[in-house]
Amino acid sequence: MTGCWAIWEARNKWVFEGKTINPETVVRRIRGLLREMLEGRGVDEGSKGGLRELLGEEEGGWMKPKNGVLKINVDAGVISGVGTGLGVICRDGEGHMAWALTEQEAVERDPTEAEALAILVGVREAKRRGLRCIEVEGDCLTVIQDLQKRRQGRSNIFMIYDDIFDVCISFESCVFSFTRRNFNSVAHSLAHIEPWLNGCRRWDEDVPQNIGDCIARDRLSMK
Repeated sequence: MTGCWAIWEARNKWVFEGKTINPETVVRRIRGLLREMLEGRGVDEGSKGGLRELLGEEEGGWMKPKNGVLKINVDAGVISGVGTGLGVICRDGEGHMAWALTEQEAVERDPTEAEALAILVGVREAKRRGLRCIEVEGDCLTVIQDLQKRRQGRSNIFMIYDDIFDVCISFESCVFSFTRRNFNSVAHSLAHIEPWLNGCRRWDEDVPQNIGDCIARDRLSMK
């Protein structure tokens, strides 16, 4: 109810006063109110189920890339009876979105192969846009380690790896890094975005509200 009140307050300022409230400000306000409420109930700061966990402030966060490097987060989602969604977002060192895309199809792929395909889609888009130095981050440890070690094989997923390596030759720098799933929420939301529409959708700005909210949360927790 505390969160709903803060959101409703921001909505009323927009509707009745014409004032647009930055999503980061709203999230910060909600966290402040929740912190006051939880502290009043005697919830400890760092205990299991404590303040930091309840407020989504556990150690870590979206890690900003080095200067001059753009970070591309990727994720995939395989939904039974629906198909496979791939989510990709590119951000700068301040956490601002450069571009984002989602690709959806009515095919239920192997989850690990889908994660590799999300990376392939991401690096292809980066090449199409003329990027030079990138960091590709995903939450599938197996795929990230395979790419870091340039593992070879004969199964379908290694064919995807080969395509990724072929694209990456075009970059001055391309590194692959692993992140925890809760720090990959934007790409995850893009992979599961509604409405489900087969094909590719791209955004350079004005992303859907839920995606914008995820980006704002990442910037608040940015390390």
